Amino acid sequence: MVRITKPVEERRQEIIDTARVLFMENGFDEIQMADISKNMNVSPGTVYHCFKSKTELLYIVIDELTDEIIQKKQQLISNTQGSAFERLKLLFTDFNTGELHRKLKEGFTKDLALIQYYYTKISNSYVPLFANLIEQGNLDGSWSCEYPTETAVFIVRGLAGVISEERNRKDSPQDKNNRIKAYTTIVFRVLDAVKPE
Repeated sequence: MVRITKPVEERRQEIIDTARVLFMENGFDEIQMADISKNMNVSPGTVYHCFKSKTELLYIVIDELTDEIIQKKQQLISNTQGSAFERLKLLFTDFNTGELHRKLKEGFTKDLALIQYYYTKISNSYVPLFANLIEQGNLDGSWSCEYPTETAVFIVRGLAGVISEERNRKDSPQDKNNRIKAYTTIVFRVLDAVKPE
């Protein structure tokens, strides 16, 4: 049998992709490094050669998912006509791209360090997106915000806290939608937004 040796970066990405699928299908806690190597039909040493632990792999999976989501959100904003007010409103109504994160997060909800990393990564990734929108809103008259970056940090960190609490709620979709509307209204008040005519 001929042994196939792949370039290190290609093998590394293959391990990440396999871990991502397994974490989302079975939950982080249910998967071991041996499951990843078995799924790939390689020795456990191959996986451990690239990654010290499955936690290190999870951090990378979280980073990749977050980067993909931010890229989709940025594309959504770029492809939307209208004022910054309308674009920011759209961000609040488009939560469907977070489904991958929801599936992944369900598997590590007991590990406080992972939860902290997860929410910090998401928050830090959204700040530039919000800051840019706030600056656009200053230019197009949607609002007048003296501190765009600081306001973006305030909004994003607040929303991260609210979203982390949302996962514990077991109420109706209507109640959830009402809360999202309330959070949206609060953000626009923080920005002192002017509703378009």
